[in-house]
Amino acid sequence: MRTLAQDARTFLEAGGYRLVRDETGFLSFEKSKTDGTRQQILIWCDGERRSASDTLDDAMRAHRAELEARLLASFEAERCNAPEATAYFLVASRQGYSQNFVTEATRILGRPGGIRVPVEFFDSDYRIESPEARRARTVMGNVLALAAKVRRVAQPFTIRTGLSDADRIDPGSDLVEHLDTEMRDCEPRVRLRIIDGSAGSGKTVAFNALATALYDEFMAAKKTRHGRARPIIFLPEHLRGKRIGYVDDILAAVADADMAEPTTPGQSKWLLHNGHAIWMFDGLDEFYAGGSDFFSFVEEALQTPGSKAQFIICARDSLQASAPAVRHFVERQLAAGRAEIYELNPWTPDAWRQLAWLELEQGREGAKNSARVQNFVNSLEQWDEVAAMARLPFYCRVLLTHFCQNETTPRDEFDVLELLVGSMIRREHGKNVFQWQDFVDVDALAQALEDEMSRQRLPVPQGRELETAICRLLDEQAPELLFELIGGLAHRLHRTGNDSGTGFSVDDARNLISIGAAPARQDNDILRRLRVTLVRFAFFGPGRKVGSLDFTHDILAEYFAARYAVNKIETALHSFAGAPSGTGPAPGDLAAFQTTVEMGIGTVPVVPNSLFQRYFARQVGQSAALRTGLQLVLDRGTLTAEHSKRFLEQLLGKRGDHALATGDAPANADIALDVTRLS
Repeated sequence: MRTLAQDARTFLEAGGYRLVRDETGFLSFEKSKTDGTRQQILIWCDGERRSASDTLDDAMRAHRAELEARLLASFEAERCNAPEATAYFLVASRQGYSQNFVTEATRILGRPGGIRVPVEFFDSDYRIESPEARRARTVMGNVLALAAKVRRVAQPFTIRTGLSDADRIDPGSDLVEHLDTEMRDCEPRVRLRIIDGSAGSGKTVAFNALATALYDEFMAAKKTRHGRARPIIFLPEHLRGKRIGYVDDILAAVADADMAEPTTPGQSKWLLHNGHAIWMFDGLDEFYAGGSDFFSFVEEALQTPGSKAQFIICARDSLQASAPAVRHFVERQLAAGRAEIYELNPWTPDAWRQLAWLELEQGREGAKNSARVQNFVNSLEQWDEVAAMARLPFYCRVLLTHFCQNETTPRDEFDVLELLVGSMIRREHGKNVFQWQDFVDVDALAQALEDEMSRQRLPVPQGRELETAICRLLDEQAPELLFELIGGLAHRLHRTGNDSGTGFSVDDARNLISIGAAPARQDNDILRRLRVTLVRFAFFGPGRKVGSLDFTHDILAEYFAARYAVNKIETALHSFAGAPSGTGPAPGDLAAFQTTVEMGIGTVPVVPNSLFQRYFARQVGQSAALRTGLQLVLDRGTLTAEHSKRFLEQLLGKRGDHALATGDAPANADIALDVTRLS
């Protein structure tokens, strides 16, 4: 069994200290500093748990007095020889020492040393725990502040002991409460816990709440000098602006961002292995699945004899399916009995009501079924598609925020869907899941910008000014370009007969973006980056076919497809020369416009009363020009697909039946940036 002295030695050696003296109950270390001086640490160790003072008889008190006198003499002698050293008396417990000894030892050892128990010695304070905590802006501080602001609803979950659908245990009512209880076990059976869910399923809310609970419990235990593991969080905020490739890199980033007296990566690993820390990760899917040493490190930490390492990892459900290395790692840990997966379950109307009661009525007793709460729940239930989307906590919260501001939800289901997808895109971009540059060829954009500025005889920005101009252009127009890309993919899947669930390839996505001519090496990098981005993006996940992607929600796919089709038709309608506003295309351009209309409708019959059909009907009702243009195609055109004719007849009030037909796939989306807006 390891002694307290051995723990102190290995911990300090992991921090770069060199052992100078090792005597019974005493250790001396030193480390060279960058300024050429030496940093010394003196440690006296007593791993024995002593009897409380009020239980000692006269002989035991005499023995204690002799022991304490020898210790104080040793403290004095060593401090005289090394007055600049930091000195500690490391004890298993402060119980059993006289008050006079504690007072004298504290005086002699001095600050920042003193008498320490393990939870005090083997821990580095965070900046939020310092006297200047209010001025300390740290990642951990942000998590605690955010958790305090969010009114959390119980998050139901299912425990998975394997990756197949059959490997499930009866669900629990609240994941945070379950894990908080589990983490109190000093010798847990499971040491790797994976919180699994799609984008918007509530992983981060659960993570923040759990991190806060574990942190509060650790601080309370440390205050009373009882052993408890400190939660160490790892978030995307630690990586921003840094090149992170390995575990040591992210450990250094966390130490720099959060710790008052940063520990070395070696010491952080020591704390993990010896049960003094719990490592918690959220939002780092690319780091897990990338070229880092993360999973090899985790696997070694879990398998090392005597290791007490514990991990909590939040990961999107797409990660295991899209990254074979991750899947194989998880399978090995599940098979060894070291891991469990906690799958967040969708919300029900009960959760909507609970959240609305907390937000709208501030949890007021007797107001759980108030008129405002009921109005919100009713607003979600009035459209099937909206109710389905609100089963994801993020979408439910977006709608509730809108309801709080307006006392109503958007006027129709399509305004609701527009609000939801726009909010998700902003959320994903804000969380660094993707950057606009992932979907745009920045080199081609820079060239187009330079050409346009030269054409207008304007000064061409250079260097940093050019980068700023590109960033401004991307922020202005890239969101709509992203809608266009997603819409093009959705249209291909839902309007061209691809209903087999095989999804689309990364090449399909790449072909919808103006990548331009690129060297083979750069082209491969573009495809790799695009695949990583899409599979992590909220709207996509792995398809059934190996290497393919698909939409996570058919509702959103159909909405994107309809939006894309109408936008294409309206763009074609307004681009014809000589077409007066509201009158439709000129006769000579009718054939070209008809081709666009048929491409928009697609090559498969439109299902009656489908979301796709209802979106078209709504847009026709709002645009006289669109209605006129479609009427011209129906009356004067030569539609080649019977189902296109029948769709327009029903849309424009002519008839209500449909027929089956097939045809050619729609053309690629033509995505381009309007650089003239910079002039």
